[in-house]
Amino acid sequence: ALAGQPLADIIHPDDRARHAAWFDQLVDPVRHGAPQDAAFRCVAADGRDLHTRAHGSVLHDAQGRPERAVVLLSDMTEA
Repeated sequence: ALAGQPLADIIHPDDRARHAAWFDQLVDPVRHGAPQDAAFRCVAADGRDLHTRAHGSVLHDAQGRPERAVVLLSDMTEA
């Protein structure tokens, strides 16, 4: 249900600063897109908190410039 939404829009308000720091580290040119893992809370459309594991990496164009970040979220919320 979260697919295609900007990640920053669904991060729990209390986790946004930590998410921003993680994302800055993810796109840091010194790391050249080294994959980064983290855990964040997200807010589902129905308002529920979801505990997620994020795995992010950066895709580069033919010239080696960062083109886009790709983040896979896994729902770790216990049912």
